[in-house]
Amino acid sequence: MEGNANRMATRAARPRTSLRSAWVVGCIVGMLSSSACSLSEYPDDWPGRAWGLFSRKGGCPDLAGEYDGADEYLLSKLHGWMENGNLTDYVDHKLKITQADDGAWIRFEFAVDEKGLDTLEARKGGSVLQPYASTTWTLGRQYRCQNGGLFVNATYDTEFARDRSGALLAHWTRREKGSLRVGNTDIPTGTGVHNGWRRWAARDAARNDALKKRGHFMLGQAARKKDDDFARVHLTSFFSEPLCIRYVRRDASGTTSRTFLNSREADPARPQPWDCPAGWGGMDAGTMFDMEMRFPGQGRNLHRIEWFRLGEAPDQARYIEIRDARGLPVGGEQAPLRIGQASMRVN
Repeated sequence: MEGNANRMATRAARPRTSLRSAWVVGCIVGMLSSSACSLSEYPDDWPGRAWGLFSRKGGCPDLAGEYDGADEYLLSKLHGWMENGNLTDYVDHKLKITQADDGAWIRFEFAVDEKGLDTLEARKGGSVLQPYASTTWTLGRQYRCQNGGLFVNATYDTEFARDRSGALLAHWTRREKGSLRVGNTDIPTGTGVHNGWRRWAARDAARNDALKKRGHFMLGQAARKKDDDFARVHLTSFFSEPLCIRYVRRDASGTTSRTFLNSREADPARPQPWDCPAGWGGMDAGTMFDMEMRFPGQGRNLHRIEWFRLGEAPDQARYIEIRDARGLPVGGEQAPLRIGQASMRVN
């Protein structure tokens, strides 16, 4: 994975006293942290670690910025999941980190990046973070800062820092007792210290404008029986950020609007940055919604899908109007309609 690497190493004994002494003297002279002085097997082919003695936020490393290639492995390090567990396969996301100047809080915000959208459109597997992760942590509660690193207060202690290229680093240490099986007897072989490393490359924020312009929908209908008087219509989003959306149907009896039943709806009791206004539901990248659209009768049904980007106002909503769903391409037989970001009438 581009911008993402994983290194595991076992610390071996180093009997050379002169080498160890030189290491300690170098650490003292350089005023580096105690973690810098540990023999943590930092990968030789990576840029050096940026200690940032004069650019920290309070006692915490300055991690503010954007990073590429965030996936289940980054989440596992943030939340203390074991990598050898059954991790969900996520497509690539971009991660934006913001911090308080005094290090009192830190925020992680994820959105699908270019590679993630490519994977979703190609239907090559992988999930999207739902809801879009926007997590804020408080110093002392979810993390602590010491020795130039930010340590997660989770089951498996992980340290986050940056390297000199601006990439985000994760480092964790795990102690494991070894044994050798001889017949029916396990003979202890000592305790090994395993160091794990991962790295996520810094992202050029200038790419975000192009990513935002890339968003579009795919629209089509499922195969139907000849005597059906309705079509089951599928709408799929390929926007990197979440949308607020609703389905409005107009007929002779009036207007009916509803949010999609399987969408994320606003919860006043738990306000979140991705909540949509009342009457609107949230739609994530790669999400497909189904709508049952009746064919035009005497009342001339008009089906309208209204949407706007999270962060915009409802009066900025754009729409997709469909008068007769029978005119939509049929899945498995025709390619779905690709609909851009401007309002449009399909038929």
